[in-house]
Amino acid sequence: MSRMGLILILIFCLAVVLLAYEMDSDSLQDQYEREQYNLRKKICLQVPEYGKCKGRRTLWYYNSNRSKCQTFTYSNCGGNGNLFYTYESCKEFCGKYNWRKGPPVQGRRRMAAPRTKELDKIPQ
Repeated sequence: MSRMGLILILIFCLAVVLLAYEMDSDSLQDQYEREQYNLRKKICLQVPEYGKCKGRRTLWYYNSNRSKCQTFTYSNCGGNGNLFYTYESCKEFCGKYNWRKGPPVQGRRRMAAPRTKELDKIPQ
């Protein structure tokens, strides 16, 4: 095989590897975002639990029916993951998503094709 043929094969292989890496990194990012969404959903959709102790402490939980963080009384032990020490931490963890609509669209966003004059002529 000629030297030029080997160079072309190497360039082709490099292009394939780079393309595969790019596709893989996108899918890893999508997978990470899906896992984050599912974890947060599992926690944020739980109803608040008082806990197992006899203490009384006001903490925050995410109320998915009202789509906002609210206070509740916590016993200082037990309970579930839907408890936060501050409003800000509740809002940061659960308030990013609209839980009724489902997960955000994954993958690269595609731009719409530009409108053409033919489309403008179609009666609406």
